[in-house]
Amino acid sequence: MKSKASKQKMNFCPEVNKEANFLHKRGIKVYPNFIKGKWYIEWDSLGKIDRFKKTIMQNEINVSLAKAIQYLYKKQLENEQIKKK
Repeated sequence: MKSKASKQKMNFCPEVNKEANFLHKRGIKVYPNFIKGKWYIEWDSLGKIDRFKKTIMQNEINVSLAKAIQYLYKKQLENEQIKKK
């Protein structure tokens, strides 16, 4: 039986690949990081490293990465639209 986290991951795959590629082309990399016994999602935006404050469990990494990628993708699109105006 699949866990709830793995079922959610299945729904993200096609969109997340496109969004991750979009971010990567702009120099933004999203990855999990294990710090002092806790997992966090971090992203590197052209050398500036930021971290989500929420800690995650190891079995939630894939779903959390997908959600972070979608969040950063939307944020990046908004920033690019603001710059065009």
